[in-house]
Amino acid sequence: MEPMVIAGIVIGVLAFLFAIAVTVWAVNFAKRGMHRSAREGVLPVSKDELENLLMQLNRPEHPFQLSVSSEACLAIQWCVADAKWIEVLGPASEKVTYNAWLTLDEPTTTVRYSEQLVEGRKVAGGGGLVVKSHASSGFELWGRRAEHRWGVRPDFSVGEVVDYQFTPADVKDLVGQLVTDNGWNFDLVLFQRHAKAKG
Repeated sequence: MEPMVIAGIVIGVLAFLFAIAVTVWAVNFAKRGMHRSAREGVLPVSKDELENLLMQLNRPEHPFQLSVSSEACLAIQWCVADAKWIEVLGPASEKVTYNAWLTLDEPTTTVRYSEQLVEGRKVAGGGGLVVKSHASSGFELWGRRAEHRWGVRPDFSVGEVVDYQFTPADVKDLVGQLVTDNGWNFDLVLFQRHAKAKG
């Protein structure tokens, strides 16, 4: 065999093995980000007690609201932005809402958590009102969003019309810490149906 062919085969095999190693590392890294084990040595509280502790997160200093859900055990909603302003061709608006669902599975002492970000924007355009909306579901390990926009407010004053900074981890870390501190595991799940199946 030609030395160049042998070198090409060796390089190809090494690249393949490197790709496998990187894939295994990425999967393990993502799993660590999606699962938090209960604090060691802490006996798990009951499901009802954990639900009550989670509901106590409803405080004025927290921008989100927890409630009992018909779809899961608990639901979280955070109205991140709800802005209206006037553009050249007419009114415009933007709404950003963060939703999460928690299922408390008592047999496995695990809280399953799924999140969704819903964004909607309405803008008057040359052809009429243009409506854009987008929803992303599952989980965001490192998501961060911010927007600042200046314009004409509905009362015709000029100033900042959109101003928000939002990190899903602000909610998720608080909930996850409370869960693991009370002897339960905390799992982020990709599909809402896994968090909406009541435990």
